[in-house]
Amino acid sequence: MSNAEPANVVDFAARGGRASQPSHQLITLRGRAMTELEKALNTVFDSADDTLFDMLNNVPPSDHQDYMDAMCELRLRRRDCLAGFRGHMELAFQALFEGQPKTAEEMRESSLGGELSLVSENDLLQQLGARQIGQAVHRDFGPILGQLNRRMTVLAGSAELSEENNPIGGEHIGEAFSQAMATCSIAVTVKMILFKLFEREILDRLQDVYAGINKQLIDAGVLPKLPSVPVLSPEALKRGRRSAPRRPDAEKQAEQEERADDDARPASRGNYTLSEDEHALFSSLHHLLQSYRQESKQATVAAEPGRRAMSSREVMAVLSLFQDDMPESVRGAIDDPSQSLAQRLKQEMMAGAGRLGMDPSQTAMSANDEDAVDLVGMLFEVLLDERDLNGNIRDTIGRLVVPFIKVAMLDRRMFLQRSHPARRLLNSLAEACEGNKGETPQERALLEKVNDLVDRLLSEFNENVAIFETLEQEFRAFIEQHRKRVELAEKRTAEAQRGRERLEFARNVASTDVNARLRANDIPPTLKSVLERYWSHHLTVTALRQGHDTEEYQQAVTAGDTVLASLAAASEGEAALLPTLGPMRKALDAMLASSGCVGNSAKEVVRAVAEELRRIVRGEQTETVDEVVAAASEPPQVAAPAPQTPDPNDVKLGLSADPEELDFDPADVEALRTMPVGTWVEIKDESGESQPAKLSWVSPISSRLLFVNRRGMRCCVASPEELAAMMREGRFAIRDTNTAFEYAMNQVLGKLRADDLKGKQFAAD
Repeated sequence: MSNAEPANVVDFAARGGRASQPSHQLITLRGRAMTELEKALNTVFDSADDTLFDMLNNVPPSDHQDYMDAMCELRLRRRDCLAGFRGHMELAFQALFEGQPKTAEEMRESSLGGELSLVSENDLLQQLGARQIGQAVHRDFGPILGQLNRRMTVLAGSAELSEENNPIGGEHIGEAFSQAMATCSIAVTVKMILFKLFEREILDRLQDVYAGINKQLIDAGVLPKLPSVPVLSPEALKRGRRSAPRRPDAEKQAEQEERADDDARPASRGNYTLSEDEHALFSSLHHLLQSYRQESKQATVAAEPGRRAMSSREVMAVLSLFQDDMPESVRGAIDDPSQSLAQRLKQEMMAGAGRLGMDPSQTAMSANDEDAVDLVGMLFEVLLDERDLNGNIRDTIGRLVVPFIKVAMLDRRMFLQRSHPARRLLNSLAEACEGNKGETPQERALLEKVNDLVDRLLSEFNENVAIFETLEQEFRAFIEQHRKRVELAEKRTAEAQRGRERLEFARNVASTDVNARLRANDIPPTLKSVLERYWSHHLTVTALRQGHDTEEYQQAVTAGDTVLASLAAASEGEAALLPTLGPMRKALDAMLASSGCVGNSAKEVVRAVAEELRRIVRGEQTETVDEVVAAASEPPQVAAPAPQTPDPNDVKLGLSADPEELDFDPADVEALRTMPVGTWVEIKDESGESQPAKLSWVSPISSRLLFVNRRGMRCCVASPEELAAMMREGRFAIRDTNTAFEYAMNQVLGKLRADDLKGKQFAAD
C-alpha cells in the first residue's frame, strides 16, 4: 500500500476485519452517491407525467385508464417512493459499514423472513426490471466499478466487494428503484416504462458519480496506483438513452440518429466493430482451427480461388433449413461421440446450399463462417460429452447447435463476452439439465420448461439475437426457485455432516479418556461395565453439548475419576473406603442421570457398585458382571443426524482404508486444503463413472471435504489425502470454471493448442 494512504485506511487494511465505525470517507461517499441517485429518481418523477400523457396516443383506449391512474398515483406516492428508495440504499450502506455487505437478493430475501415462496407475475417482472438496470450499469461501467469495489473494500475493511453487493453498484440501484415502485399501485406495464425511464436517467448520471467518487478515493490515498480506466464512451451513453421509451415528438429524430450511426459504422454482419485486440484474437483462433483441420484431416469448405463465398443472407437461409428439422446425419453425430459434429454440420450446410439452387462446385463458405461452425460444433461436442445429460435432454440441448451457429456468425463477440445473452442462456439451460433425472416433480417441471424454451427459440429465432436476452431473463427467473431449493438442500446437507463430525469427535474424545483409565487399573467386571456404559455416554453427551475443553466436560471426567478413587480406596480396607462412598454415589448419579437411568433403576446400579467395592474390601473376587448391572438397559445412543436418502450418484471412492497405503503428491494435498468452498470438481467412482460435484463444506475438526451434487445432496466426503490419491489416479480434477459455455470453450481451446503444438513438432521432425 502506498505511503500516501491515510492512517485510518492503513489501520482498516491491517486489521483485515470490519471497521467499528464507518470512516469519514465512506460517509462522504454515501452522501455524494445518495444525493445524485435521488436526483435521478426525482427527475423521473418530474418527467413521468408528460411522458405517460404523451404515450396515451400510442396505446389502445382500453389502457388509457392505467396510464391516468399511474399519473395520479405517482403524485400521491412520490414521498413514499423516495422513502422506499432511500430505505434500501441506507440498509445496503449499513451492511457495508458493519463489514458484512449484502447482495440485493439477500436483502430481498431477508425482508421476506428467508422463506421460500412463489412470486407473483407482477413481482417477477419488477425483479426483471431491476436486474436489467443492474446489467446496464455493468455493461457501461464495469471497469471503473471494478476499481471502486477494490478501493471501497480497503476503506470499509469488509469482505471483498463485487458489483452484486456494492451499495453503489447496479444491482442495489435497480433493487432500490424496485422498492420505490413497490409502494405504488400501478399497472405493471406502466411500471416497466418507469423502469426504463429510470435506467436512462441513471446511466446518464453514473458517469459523473463514479468518476467523482473514484477521484475522491484516489486523492485520499486509497490504492492510488491502480491503472486508470475509461469511464463511459459516448456510444454507451447513446445505448443508455435508447433503452428508454421515447416521446412521440422525439421518435423521428431518434430514428434519424440511429440510421446515421449505422451508416457511419464499418460494414459488419452484426453491426459492431471489433477492436484491434479482438481482431488479433480471432486471427490466432483462425490459425489454430486451420492447424486442427489439417491435423485431423478434415476437408475444408472455405472459399478457394474460383469459388464464391456465400453471402450472409445465403448462409442464414441454409441454416434456417435445419433450425426446425435437423438432418439425420447431424442427429447421429449428436448421439454418437465418435463422430465429428462440426464436420457433419458443414457437409449438410453445403448440401443445403445445393437444394437452394447454389452450385456446390462454385460456392463455398467464408473462412470466418467455417471457423464459426467448427467452434460451435466442437463446443457442443464437449458440452454433450462431458456434462451429465440424461435421456432425451441430450437431444434437446443438441437442437440448439444451429441457433448458436447463427449467433456466432451474426455476433462473433459471443466467444469473447461472458455477459453475452446466448452464453448466459446456454449456461442456465445446462445448469438445469445436468444430473437432472426427473426424479421429483420440481425436476420434471424444470425439464419441461427447458423443452418449452428450446421449442420457442427454434420457432421464433429469426436472426434477431435479442430473443436470447428475453428467454434468458425469463428462464433465470424460473430457475431461481430451483436454485433456492438446491441451496436449502445443500445447507441441510452441510448441517447434517457437521453434526456427524461433532458426534464422531465427541465419541473419540470420550473413548480416549475412558480407555486410558480402564487400561491403567485392574477393574472388576461390574464396575468396568458401569464405566464403559454410563461414564462413556456421559462424556460423549457433555463433549457434544458443551465442548471437550470446557469446565462441564472436566467435571464429567472427574465423576469417573471419583468412582475409580473409591476402587483404589477399597483395596486399602473399609476405613479408607467409607469416606469415598458419598462422593462416589453423587458421581454415579450424575452419570446415570445423563443416560436416563433414574429412580429405582439408578439406586440398584449404585447398590451393585457399592457391593462390588465391599467384596474387594473382604478380599472376594468376582469374575462376572452383577446381575442388576447386566440386566440394566444400555444408555440411549447419542442421536446422529438422520442419514440422507441414498443418491444413485453417490461416489464410491474405492481407496484403501489405511492412510499409509495412499499414493499421493504432497503438493496436491496442500492445494486441496486451500481449495475455496464453492469450487466445482469432477469425480470418478471406482467404476469410472464421472459426475460434477461442488465443495460445500470443510470440516474444522477432521479437515475432510464435503461435496454435493447438482441437487445439493451429499455425494462425497473425503480427506485431502484421499482426494490427492484419486487425483494421481486421474479420478479427481478441479474444474477451472463450472459454467457450461466457458468450460467447454476452455476444453476446445486446449485441444486446438495441443493439436497445433503436435503439428509444429511433426513439421520440425
